[in-house]
Amino acid sequence: MDKYQKGLRYLNEDPDLEKEPPETKAALDALRFTLNSNSALLSNKTKDYAEGLRSASAALDVAGISDTDKAKALYRRAVAEIGLKDEEAALKDLTEANTLVPGDAAIAKELAAVKKAAAERAKKEKAAYSKFFS
Repeated sequence: MDKYQKGLRYLNEDPDLEKEPPETKAALDALRFTLNSNSALLSNKTKDYAEGLRSASAALDVAGISDTDKAKALYRRAVAEIGLKDEEAALKDLTEANTLVPGDAAIAKELAAVKKAAAERAKKEKAAYSKFFS
């Protein structure tokens, strides 16, 4: 994690790219996405969901990323949101990721799990409220 953060600090120094070819900026943006995305993955694995959310959001802010990369970052942000108990935001991110990459098994599995958890929570709330008014 320290190495990813160090790499991002170097990238955030905003190097002078005026005399460089356009491919250099694209390569730096790709590196910025990769470092943020991998930081999000590692943060989620260590259950530091707030940092995972921040890193995944930073990865999504990188200009010019592909739909596959965007779906990957959305998935990692959704995992962090689930860890932070924000199922509504996770459902939104997973739905968008599923739209971008419809055949991804991990996204579909997580989307089904979040929908199931939301349905169970709604069922429990309905049961609790029905007792309240009885």
